[in-house]
Amino acid sequence: WSCFILTKYGHGGDSYFGPTINSLVQILTYFYYTLSTFGLGGHSKCIITVHISSYIICLFHSLFVLWYGNMPFILAIVQLLVMLNLLVLFTNFHHEEIPHPLKNYYSSKKKSERSSSFSS
Repeated sequence: WSCFILTKYGHGGDSYFGPTINSLVQILTYFYYTLSTFGLGGHSKCIITVHISSYIICLFHSLFVLWYGNMPFILAIVQLLVMLNLLVLFTNFHHEEIPHPLKNYYSSKKKSERSSSFSS
């Protein structure tokens, strides 16, 4: 919805920057999904990293637009809030989808401690 608002009410290249980046990332994502369907897909970690990077780029772009006033103030705020929201959601998903390497170590260590305390 934010892409629609930005392109309908904003005029010029700055209002099209976020939707263009988002469209390019979506093309890469669906290309990855297509390859995965045929068993050719790689790691989803790369796609998640591309998404998070695009949100950070668009977030800094909206801050740039706010600073220089190249777009109406409310449109830059909408883009900023949407990018913050997406960044929070995707980083949360990233941490749930791809666990930290030491997470398995600590969880297995706790299980072994519990099982040894029950057996004694």
